[in-house]
Parts: sequence; structure tokens; C-alpha cells
Amino acid sequence: MKQQPDDFFIVDKKVVQYLNHAVINSEEEVRSLNEVIDHLDRRLEKMDDCYEMMIRKMGEKQEETKNELETVKRELNEMKKELERVYEEMEQDDSIFNG
Repeated sequence: MKQQPDDFFIVDKKVVQYLNHAVINSEEEVRSLNEVIDHLDRRLEKMDDCYEMMIRKMGEKQEETKNELETVKRELNEMKKELERVYEEMEQDDSIFNG
């Protein structure tokens, strides 16, 4: 069966309508996907900023802890020297009394 010229144009119009609809849908989908990508980019930036801030704070805390440990170490050395001095004095006192 041979198509009539008018039938050909009707089918062609339907195909064009379908393709237009498909293009519109794909454009909407692309817009939607771009919005999702933009949202994820913003979230990633926030996460990156948060990560940098955490690293900075951890570095500051590490430096603070290091300084505290050095202070404690210095104090312990001073106490050790003081204890050694007291022990030596006690030995001298004992030697004086024991004679």
C-alpha cells in the first residue's frame, strides 16, 4: 500500500512533535541535572572549607599540646633536680649524725 502525500506529512508532523517533546524533556533534564551538579559543587566547597578549618584547628591544637608537653617535661626535670638536691642534703645530714 502506497502512502498518500497527505498521510506522509501527518506522520511527519507527529514525528516532529514527538522529537520536539523529546528535546524539551531532555533540556529540562539537563537543567535539572545542572542544578544537582551546582548543588553538589556548593556542598563540596563547604565540605572543603570545613576540612581546611578542621586541619587548621588540629594543627593549632597539636602545637598547643606540644608546648604543654615541653612545659611539663621542663617542670619534671626541675622537680627531678630538686629531688636529687633534697636527697643529697638528706644523705649529708645522715652522714653528719652517723658520723
